[in-house]
Amino acid sequence: MDKRYILPTALLVLAAVVLVVAFAAGVYYAAHWFPRGASVVIFLAAAAEYLLSQAESLEINKRTAGIGGLSCGMIENLDMPEPFGTIRRSAHIIIGVGTLAWGFGDLIFAAPPSCQ
Repeated sequence: MDKRYILPTALLVLAAVVLVVAFAAGVYYAAHWFPRGASVVIFLAAAAEYLLSQAESLEINKRTAGIGGLSCGMIENLDMPEPFGTIRRSAHIIIGVGTLAWGFGDLIFAAPPSCQ
């Protein structure tokens, strides 16, 4: 794996671990731990997405260096090599899951309404 993908991948793995631990804390201790842990998940996944964006920007700048309006150079393919796309999609999914858990996580542990 390219070294520029190691830290974003580690952050996403850590985010997944935090989500599982927060869920377990919500089950075994208090329901409020799950949404609180989900806020940390969102932060970690957003940090991974930021690092990926920086890596993409640096790669595009490197590939287009020296190509300007007066030059006759051709811009090569600017697609990022894998596993960039997979890591980015994973970050987006974790941000979405973390947002739902942060907003509605306490409802998972809420007692059902009584039928009286």
